[in-house]
Amino acid sequence: MAGRVCRGADVLWRLGPGQVVVRRVGYPGLDLAGLAAMVWLALDEPSTASEIADVVAALEGTDVAAIVAAVEELIAVGVVRHR
Repeated sequence: MAGRVCRGADVLWRLGPGQVVVRRVGYPGLDLAGLAAMVWLALDEPSTASEIADVVAALEGTDVAAIVAAVEELIAVGVVRHR
């Protein structure tokens, strides 16, 4: 995955205990937990998938491929977009 990704401008979110709740305007909300929540929090500014993977892997010790897959899933559901 090339280029930077960012949180969608039309996505509202809140950090709750053990999860991040995101809601794209006009669509049902999603509860993000675990790796997806960590990716969301790492996206406090536009980043490449590699940059996100470095941050999350340092915190969680998770495989980079799994982190990139989580980024791709968030893109697929429309809450993260290419910049």
